[in-house]
Order: sequence, then C-alpha cells, then structure tokens
Amino acid sequence: MTVTPTRAARFGPTRRRIAAPVPGGRGQRPNIFLNNAGVGMYPTILEQREDIYRRFGRSRIAAHWSVATTFLRFYRLLSIKVTVDGQDIRKRTPLAFIARSR
Repeated sequence: MTVTPTRAARFGPTRRRIAAPVPGGRGQRPNIFLNNAGVGMYPTILEQREDIYRRFGRSRIAAHWSVATTFLRFYRLLSIKVTVDGQDIRKRTPLAFIARSR
C-alpha cells in the first residue's frame, strides 16, 4: 500500500510537540509555529519568493531576486525586546527570526 502524506497525517502515529503562538497583524489571529518563525521582512521575502516561483519557475536566481526586490521595497522596522539572561535588549530591525532547538 502506498502511504500518501494525507494518509500519514490522518492515520499515522501521533507525537506530542511543543508549539507557540506568534502574534499576527492587527485584527489577525496568531500564527502557530513548531520550530521556527519569522516576523517583519522574513514572511514578506517568502511570499515574494513564492510569487516569483509561480511566474518564472524555481531557481536559485529567482530566490535571490525575491530577496533583493523585497529589501528594496521594505521600509517598516520592528521595535523588539528580547530578554537574554534576565537582561532586556531593545532593538529596531526589519526582521526577527525565532528558532527553537534542542
């Protein structure tokens, strides 16, 4: 029997996973992430890349082009606060990438 991704998701074994919410934009529900999340420019880069892939196909140059065009058009900075070893650090940045690893 062939196991498709849909069949595996519906009938495969379950495992407990830690998930965390990342706040959405105004009026949007939070997004759930399992091991990493990006806010600010990062999701915009991914959206732009997928749009370019749809129009021109997948290639390394298309991926680089999507990043370059997003950098040129993205102006909004995030104000973030990160707590490291009990010390608050405040920064303004175009993107934040959060990852969880063991």
